[in-house]
Formats: sequence, structure tokens, C-alpha cells
Amino acid sequence: MIDPKEWISAKRAAALADLTVQWVRVLGQRGELRTVETDLGTLYSLEDVRRKAEERAATGKAARWSSTSAA
Repeated sequence: MIDPKEWISAKRAAALADLTVQWVRVLGQRGELRTVETDLGTLYSLEDVRRKAEERAATGKAARWSSTSAA
């Protein structure tokens, strides 16, 4: 059984990582985001999505969920 707090929808993953839903799905297919198939569809690892968002923030592509800002 999966922990629903650790797996999120493509829509939520896209919002957290500042990506499109389509790109989240591509990253899942490439294995860059872990996925799990459920009766409701594909879910994505929250841990992996956060890591991807941090990578984007480090390269200057700020993620929406980040609360840090340049002063």
C-alpha cells in the first residue's frame, strides 16, 4: 500500500516544480521521477518532484513552492 502523503498527481507535481503536466509525465517515463500506477492513474514521488524543483531553482528556474527570495 502506498502512503498518499508521499505520492502526488501530475497536476500537483507540475505546480510544485513549475513544470507542465506533460513534462512531468515525460520525466516519469524517462525515470527521472519515480511513478506508481493506481486505479486512478499515475502518481509521482513527492520526494523526486521536490528534488527536481530544487535542481531547477539552483539553475535559476525558480520553483513556485520555494519560499526563498533574493533580497
